[in-house]
Amino acid sequence: METTSLILLMLLQAIIIDINLAIAQKPIPTQQFFKCSNNGNFSSDNLLKDRDQTFNLLFMQDDVGSYTGWDLQTKGVVWTRSVCPSNIKLEDCRGCVKNTVPYLNKNCPKQKEGMAWTALTKLYCMVHYADSPDPTIFDWAIFYSPPPLTPANAGELEKGVNNLANKLKEITTAVNNQQRYGFWSMSYNAPSSKILWGSMQCINGLPDTTCKKCLSDATNEMHKCCSRVRKHSGMILSYNCQFWYAHYNFRLL
Repeated sequence: METTSLILLMLLQAIIIDINLAIAQKPIPTQQFFKCSNNGNFSSDNLLKDRDQTFNLLFMQDDVGSYTGWDLQTKGVVWTRSVCPSNIKLEDCRGCVKNTVPYLNKNCPKQKEGMAWTALTKLYCMVHYADSPDPTIFDWAIFYSPPPLTPANAGELEKGVNNLANKLKEITTAVNNQQRYGFWSMSYNAPSSKILWGSMQCINGLPDTTCKKCLSDATNEMHKCCSRVRKHSGMILSYNCQFWYAHYNFRLL
């Protein structure tokens, strides 16, 4: 997996969270990331219309599972894929995807492949399209909380995040976990006791070995960007997998 990444600041405050940050609102620039391929551009307006039609198919899905990791296509020309955490409400997932598609179209107007992420206070989503069912974009999108830093000792926080990641990977890759999504919380010494909440996810259809490697790579990236520098929260997102930790329970928002 490529290690190229774009690091973006994100309002994931662990102390004061604005619950009014509704999914229907337009995300601010620091909450989004995009990547376009270098594989050339679509050769006709008809192909761009095909891309738009596949995006419209995404908006018509009737459950979160349909949004999370499935390919859709029109006429076998353009493939699209979306990802949301499997535990969120359908309207939140749909709203996030609808906010991400215009951003992706704006930044990858004619390229044959593009991917965009939106990261909000209580969820994230991805939209990807390509002229092939096989993606070539595997960059990391990295989001983390702004200052102030957590008062935790950096070494203890890194150890806590690593323990959390190991448990999450075990849950996410369990044989009977068809959603490929895991959520867990655990305490760590900081030096006083603190609680970390976290989630991991792999896209549907990803082989077990690829899923496990992606989650391990995501954990390494998380240490580089966030736990070693005492960030309150961090989110590592790629095409294949996602890892999120925070000092608040983002599933209760």
